[in-house]
Amino acid sequence: MTNAEILDFYTQQSKHSSPGHHALLFRNLPEDVGELCRIVQGLFIYDVTAEPFYGFKPPQSRHNEIHAQTVAEMLARIRELDSAPLTHARPPEKRMLARCDGFVLMLIAMLRAKGVPARARCGFGAYFDPPKFEDHWTCEWWSAVEKRWRIADPQFDPVWRQQLNIRHDITDVPRTAFLAAADAWSSCRSGQADPDQFGISFVKLKGLWYIAGKSGARSGGAEPS
Repeated sequence: MTNAEILDFYTQQSKHSSPGHHALLFRNLPEDVGELCRIVQGLFIYDVTAEPFYGFKPPQSRHNEIHAQTVAEMLARIRELDSAPLTHARPPEKRMLARCDGFVLMLIAMLRAKGVPARARCGFGAYFDPPKFEDHWTCEWWSAVEKRWRIADPQFDPVWRQQLNIRHDITDVPRTAFLAAADAWSSCRSGQADPDQFGISFVKLKGLWYIAGKSGARSGGAEPS
């Protein structure tokens, strides 16, 4: 495929990123990636940190929200919780519970709706508990101005950035701060990185076997399936 064909491919919605009959909700969204990240942050709340970071303890009845598989499902639930326009930041208790892949999938859908090539990256972030690299998802998007792929991390609103002391641009995460799973695999296999630094530290999942599991199809360009 030519580069133009690749970029065109990543502007097309998939069954996961398609907003379905909620497409009109994207019509008046801004085109700026930073603004879209801000909007996503006002729609979702990371379930594990909802209470310690935001003072909201999600009831047990809402825990399944993190398992939504499509943007259409997410938008339906978001509208159930609060029918305001998507640009209106919800209070913590009115945001949909999500994990990193949910934030990423929504940003991908919004970018593609604006004609911006975007794809998910499965890998490891170095900014949670350095020097460890924690299991994470990010959004890779094409900057037409700079003619390069940039990494955006829509999960990190001002609360997260303060808690983790994140100083980098969340719309242009350094490649040293986030490693796609395949790159982590190559670095560890070549001896440049320690595989025991990669995984989910709080549940003690780590090592080369874990990296290998993340380095298959899901470390490529497609959004979570």
